[in-house]
Amino acid sequence: MHLQNYVLVSDAYDAWKRGDIEAFGDLLSEHIAFSVPSATSTYVGAGTGREELKRRLRAFLDKSVYNAPFGLLVTLDDGVSVPDPRIVPISLSALLWLS
Repeated sequence: MHLQNYVLVSDAYDAWKRGDIEAFGDLLSEHIAFSVPSATSTYVGAGTGREELKRRLRAFLDKSVYNAPFGLLVTLDDGVSVPDPRIVPISLSALLWLS
């Protein structure tokens, strides 16, 4: 992995650990497309745009019913499905895509 990519992923991980949605989201592409499906709830749902994802993540994390461990799983491929609704898979290409 190139050093620039490593630093970007490391910064995103650190921001997520701190609960800093603004800093986390600012590291993503402005045109990110996301989909967080769940069998039991829509949690974050599907959409496009960095600001929209940050808004939905804030709304999700502000709900006390969802106050549980929550993780972001960076994958090599798009379309990875994870049965645990608290884990959000996102492809590395989507995470690093810059416009």
